[in-house]
Amino acid sequence: MPPDRHRRTIERVNVFKDPRERRIEALTWGTLLVWVGLSLGIDFPKGVPGLVAGLILLTSAIIQKVMGWEAGIVLWAAGLALTLSGLNDLTNGRHHVPALAIVLILIGGWIVLRALTGSRRPRRHLYDVSEPRGPFRDV
Repeated sequence: MPPDRHRRTIERVNVFKDPRERRIEALTWGTLLVWVGLSLGIDFPKGVPGLVAGLILLTSAIIQKVMGWEAGIVLWAAGLALTLSGLNDLTNGRHHVPALAIVLILIGGWIVLRALTGSRRPRRHLYDVSEPRGPFRDV
């Protein structure tokens, strides 16, 4: 058994995803955490932290969609909610956009659409991995 077999690396976390997709996701969450840290330490104008955080999430979702990967509903919903909330704060409420209402409608519509049309791709389970487990591999 190779000594690095037990190390957790970004390539070993999810065996079903393309390594490029895992890197994009790691880059997204790392960038988001750095941005949140910066926005806590620096006094940005009201609305900028939420707007940038939302754009980070939406950019990741768009990149994943363009590459043919499945972007999770969390990226879309949180990205949209943060972006709309940031825009509301930047306009000082003069042009109020009901961010929560829009996000709830989109999530509900997505759930209804998936329920009516079925999942785009079947879920893969851990037991679908080709290498069998246990002592009886050759039987």
